[in-house]
Amino acid sequence: MQLIADLHTHTLLSGHAFSTIRENAQAGAKAGLSMLANTDHGPAMRGATQAIYYFVNQNILPREIEGVRILRGAEVNILGDAGQIDLPPEVLGHLELVIASLHDVTIDQGDITLNTDRLIAVIESGLIDIIGHPGNPYFPVDAERLVRSCKDNGVAIEVNNSSLAGTVRPGSKKNMIEILNLCREEKALISVGSDAHWMDQVGNLDAAKLLLAECNIPASLVVSSGETCLQNFLEMRNECRRSAIQLMG
Repeated sequence: MQLIADLHTHTLLSGHAFSTIRENAQAGAKAGLSMLANTDHGPAMRGATQAIYYFVNQNILPREIEGVRILRGAEVNILGDAGQIDLPPEVLGHLELVIASLHDVTIDQGDITLNTDRLIAVIESGLIDIIGHPGNPYFPVDAERLVRSCKDNGVAIEVNNSSLAGTVRPGSKKNMIEILNLCREEKALISVGSDAHWMDQVGNLDAAKLLLAECNIPASLVVSSGETCLQNFLEMRNECRRSAIQLMG
């Protein structure tokens, strides 16, 4: 399956990554990508930038760097049982792509019910677009409830290449097989990202592609399988976010 974008990457501003956005774009161009999502960690992550205006100020970036379109985004941390996250709506409204993830340094472990409730709460908020690395065994989830909620709310479930490559979150593959089989059955949307913290990881989606093939996932469910597909997803999600923010007053 051809993928035109890497929808999960980090720069120095995440605090524990090692490349600049230009270096990531150069790597993306070398990998043949059309688009690259810049998704640095929100401020609750240890070492990440505390200047939340950084995320808004991505507006000054050129639309393309090294010939690769840059999507202005963030990976927000889920902080509470009601789906609280670490960037406010007035910041999220400026972004094109928002990943929400559970991280062990920003929230306690929780059991399968609590973890699933947390994810569903943030999904139903309308503020986020992708659930990051949901196969992490440290945060067990009810795959059926998660996939159904994502399907009902138009939120994508991430296949995280770093998790599958074994560099982080070992044991994720087994959980992702279950999740992806449910995505295929429910026709839930899927996102693919390297979770690159170093430029040479940008565009490395090989392990994710292998698992998509193993689970017989059709390209129609993968939001980055084509430019039109990805653009439609981004427009749909940004309209959802605008509506959610308006309802908050």
